[in-house]
Amino acid sequence: MLPIDNNKGFILNGERLRIKGVCCHQNHGGLGNAVPKEVMRYRIKKLKEMGANGYRGAHYPLSEEFLTICDQEGMLVMLETRLLSSARPDMDELTKMVKLGRSHPSVIMYSIGNEEASSQATDQGARIASTMMDHIKRLDPYRPVTMALLMLDMKTNEVELILNGKSLGIKEMPKDDYLVWEKIVSEKGVMEAVGYKDGSVVMRTVNKTCDEESSEIVVTEDYRENIWYMES
Repeated sequence: MLPIDNNKGFILNGERLRIKGVCCHQNHGGLGNAVPKEVMRYRIKKLKEMGANGYRGAHYPLSEEFLTICDQEGMLVMLETRLLSSARPDMDELTKMVKLGRSHPSVIMYSIGNEEASSQATDQGARIASTMMDHIKRLDPYRPVTMALLMLDMKTNEVELILNGKSLGIKEMPKDDYLVWEKIVSEKGVMEAVGYKDGSVVMRTVNKTCDEESSEIVVTEDYRENIWYMES
């Protein structure tokens, strides 16, 4: 069993190790998704040069070749599936991922999903997660299992977007979900996201904008830092 202490954190070879991780997609500029092994190794080396020692595969299982390189280069890995599902085909894919990961010392934990907003807070989602975790533990009882949750908080019940002083509208913040403004035409300047609670401003953030058209803007809230994130 990989030692994870509630007070000390992750223990490797008897010593406490702070994981400085990155969340990465496999595609590489100019190459797309079909990345040669030489580029895989180049990327891992670059990440280590900048101080990273942990790699989260976003948001799908990694290849045998990539995990072998992580073994050789000393990069810790969280192996993740994007399919929070107990359907047979998806469980078959989960089995393949775990059987691959359990043979690689670089793999220190598994993740069973990423920001499953529509299911993570439901009874059905809890049952699916439990089924997946039990299945992983039968295949690999030694590594912990986690899930990347969309951590929403209801400090606000309304959100307003303001572009260069002009309101783009106020929307109600749904429970355990996020808001989307569609067909927003951006312009150079600043975009403000203002959160209201019972009519009073409780948080505000300002971001510089680009001067290109954006198809949509997504607003979520990270309750740990009380910061609004805007993605375009």
